[in-house]
Amino acid sequence: MAFMMALGIVIRTFSLMPDEWIAIFYTGLGAALSMAGALFGRNYFKYKPQKSTGGQWTMKKIMNTAIVYFILSMIGGVFYREFTKFNDFLGETTLKALHGHLLVLGMFLFLFLAVVCKVTDLEKEKSFQRFFLLYNISLPFMVIMMLIRGVIQVKNIILVRPWDSVISGFAGISHILMMVSMILLLISLNKVLCKDK
Repeated sequence: MAFMMALGIVIRTFSLMPDEWIAIFYTGLGAALSMAGALFGRNYFKYKPQKSTGGQWTMKKIMNTAIVYFILSMIGGVFYREFTKFNDFLGETTLKALHGHLLVLGMFLFLFLAVVCKVTDLEKEKSFQRFFLLYNISLPFMVIMMLIRGVIQVKNIILVRPWDSVISGFAGISHILMMVSMILLLISLNKVLCKDK
């Protein structure tokens, strides 16, 4: 991946290929990654657990969630770079934070939780199951609101006050849901990590 990124930077810095070719390549790459992510997501939700809850199925579910967020973070990073370049935008935009939010709050968090589930019974906690559901609703909701706000900033769309307030309100709701889900996670971690042996 580092080689591909370095090669892309070199090609663009020294104008080794026309911008049209690069745009077509990244469009194709983005479409391929989007399709792979969609197929992965379909298979993720199609998978049915065995009779027992927890154990391997939960570990697979957590790891698959981390992989989905990794794919989305890569798509978010490419989208930010290409969308701002295509629109000749040099200012600040919330699109810049998409990649980092999905990578840290998505992939890294679920990789950490996979390790915790491997050494504890975290997946059996009711508060963890509630966290998992609420978090996987609120994080994509928050990212979608960041995406909408970022596109508006790049396109320099002037919103009338009610619509601007609606976007800010939905972003606030997504952050509140994130806070509630993180409280549920802390409660479940406290139960499994601090219980008497």
